[in-house]
Amino acid sequence: MSNLPPQVEKEFQEWWNEHIFDRDPPREKVYKRLFAQGVSLDYVHFLCDALRFWDWWAKMIRERAAPSQKPPTLLDAIKPHQRELGSLVRLLCNVTVFMVLEEIKRILPEFSASLNLSHEERQKLVDKSLAVYVALGVRLSEKRLEISRAESEEMQARKKNLIAEFPLFAVLDKYNQPMPRKRGNQPDRWGTFILLALSEHIREKTGHPGYSEAIGLLRLSRKLLGKVSRQLAETRIREFKRSNPSWQADLGSLKMQFSLSQNTPKPSN
Repeated sequence: MSNLPPQVEKEFQEWWNEHIFDRDPPREKVYKRLFAQGVSLDYVHFLCDALRFWDWWAKMIRERAAPSQKPPTLLDAIKPHQRELGSLVRLLCNVTVFMVLEEIKRILPEFSASLNLSHEERQKLVDKSLAVYVALGVRLSEKRLEISRAESEEMQARKKNLIAEFPLFAVLDKYNQPMPRKRGNQPDRWGTFILLALSEHIREKTGHPGYSEAIGLLRLSRKLLGKVSRQLAETRIREFKRSNPSWQADLGSLKMQFSLSQNTPKPSN
């Protein structure tokens, strides 16, 4: 490790002993180098902890989710049998019309002669019954859509309140959705976002983007072996910025969460 002035070395060791508790020479080397450049290790450590914890969270959610197909809806079940179902509904309407007419005749025999309808007249009643069924189905669909919209609006309101209390949720919802794994290389939006946050924080404090330190911390936090070039980190960050125009606002959410965590009272020993 690089030698630091005694006072700086002392301050670094005090910080390390307070926050890390154990020996981790590779990470200690990067942290010490950043500390010597005036970079806030509190924020760096917060980012590395966030990466590790929410990596674990997404993995846990994926593992607990049953790998089952989406259950078929009623419409899915009906589609292959639309013709048969239409004939069945028409038959039911015929039976309903017949039974209603016969019941009226029984209760009001004086109208029996008037209710001896021809086939064409009876079919008109059946058609009207079908129209009632269709209208009822349309109304039920509209009601279901209204309920769905209301639930969506309620969910959006809850999400807004959650983001106000927990700003990190805004970026987790955007970059760390625990989607099912597919074959091949997986996009690592969450990891790249934390890589960007580390690089931008180093840039703010030192004037340079610190690609080597940022990618090194990312890999150390995930316990990945081997080294990768700073050019890879630079390319990932550049492409991420291009595809996510709101990246600066999203970094603001991270900083807000960090500020809230700093203001949270620490548990007493």
